[in-house]
Amino acid sequence: MLLPRSERCGTRTGLLTALLLVAVVVPAAELPSELYLGGFVSQGYLNTEDNDYLLADASDGSGEFNEAAVIVAAEPTDRLHVGIQLLGRDFGREESPSVVVDWAYGDFRWRDQLGFRAGKIKLPYGLYNQARDVDMLRTSVLLPQSVYAEQDRDLLIAYEGVGLYGNVLLGGWGDLDYELAAGSLNVPQAGHAEIERAIGQAATASRDAVAAQTAALYGLPADSASAEVAMIQDADLSVPWILGGSLVWNTPVAGLRLGTTHMVGDAEVDGRVRYDVLLRDGSAVPAHVPRTLLVDEDLDLRTVMTASLEYQREVWTLASEISRMRFGDISSLGWYASLGWRASERWALQTYWSTYYPDHDDRGGASFRAAGLPEHYAWQHDLALAVRLDVSAHWLLKFEYHEMNGAALVDRTRLAPGEIATEHWRVWTAKTTFHF
Repeated sequence: MLLPRSERCGTRTGLLTALLLVAVVVPAAELPSELYLGGFVSQGYLNTEDNDYLLADASDGSGEFNEAAVIVAAEPTDRLHVGIQLLGRDFGREESPSVVVDWAYGDFRWRDQLGFRAGKIKLPYGLYNQARDVDMLRTSVLLPQSVYAEQDRDLLIAYEGVGLYGNVLLGGWGDLDYELAAGSLNVPQAGHAEIERAIGQAATASRDAVAAQTAALYGLPADSASAEVAMIQDADLSVPWILGGSLVWNTPVAGLRLGTTHMVGDAEVDGRVRYDVLLRDGSAVPAHVPRTLLVDEDLDLRTVMTASLEYQREVWTLASEISRMRFGDISSLGWYASLGWRASERWALQTYWSTYYPDHDDRGGASFRAAGLPEHYAWQHDLALAVRLDVSAHWLLKFEYHEMNGAALVDRTRLAPGEIATEHWRVWTAKTTFHF
């Protein structure tokens, strides 16, 4: 939900100032005991070798990686909690950063076993999606992209609707946290970029068919025409309904929890693909014929499923998750394994291995080879190492390195004609966060 255009801040400086003024005007010391005010400001830097990844100018190094948020929450009664988070985020987007309502809901906890929420609520996806914007809760700069891809953030961050949740004791078997969700996804314009990329990839794969159909319209043989994608226009995505939930089993083994999430829904995609078709009939001068096709599909969000494991023991944290997402007839697969070490109160280290396949039935890239594209577009392996330094109780620094193999998550629409995304490449990133 965007704020009215007249209330948006036109620059990053104005955005951060607007959020921070809330903390200045209402100092925490003057707040009533039942009212909470918090937030954070962060600035990141990302540099990639060869491929532009996540940010448009990442291969040259980019600082278009900043966030600021203010959280206001209240507890009018022991059972009732209400809150809102305003978030300003610039992650290499072409449009000016704007302040959005990241989440806002009322929460009535009847008892430990049953509570009710309504509003814009963080989506229960994996173990860490609901806290993915809380930078101080993790060591790494980036969550493993195989499960928590940044281009999917606006799609998976929150739903608008109602939810039930609670905690059930299992006797000597630990306890179970559950959450049920029903509503719709109000996907902001920035979240449509992945849909545009998907339409573009499908359009590229259909070039030969478009060329043959156009040749037939002019009474020419199929091999006398060739087609190229000229433009993707008006790509749009809506998710009118979604149902799902999560279960997290806090096992009797101290520090061990197992979880799963599952969602189904309906996604509607539309847009226009403009082709430039070249016709050659052997005697006449080759002719360029524009061709525009409409895309209007109702895709079943057949399943979004995760399985998770986390084990914490003293200063060590071991975590692993797997994600399957099925849109229409295509099913992606992502998984990671992570090991974290809290070396001291100030220092922490983390490493993880992450793997993603956009089509888990084609992990070797046969469909890309058939389309004349490199097979390494069918996977992306990521070995990451992160270091965190807590400079003070309210200021932290992070540094991170990634060794990459494959380009499944590289935005290929940013490549120049004929350019190929590199198979082996590296990513360096750093981030600092102030929180209050």
